[in-house]
Amino acid sequence: MAVVRYGAQVEFSDEYCRRVQKSRKLLEQWIQQGRIMYGVNTGFGALAPN
Repeated sequence: MAVVRYGAQVEFSDEYCRRVQKSRKLLEQWIQQGRIMYGVNTGFGALAPN
């Protein structure tokens, strides 16, 4: 709530940032391969294509 209400600063550890980058790289690779991933390239629930 402090972030939303008062603009408190958020810091992420270097390890966390590395893990996020690793996950992003993997997702980008799967997208290039044409993999279907629910919620990533399909939408969710009613927003998913028929």
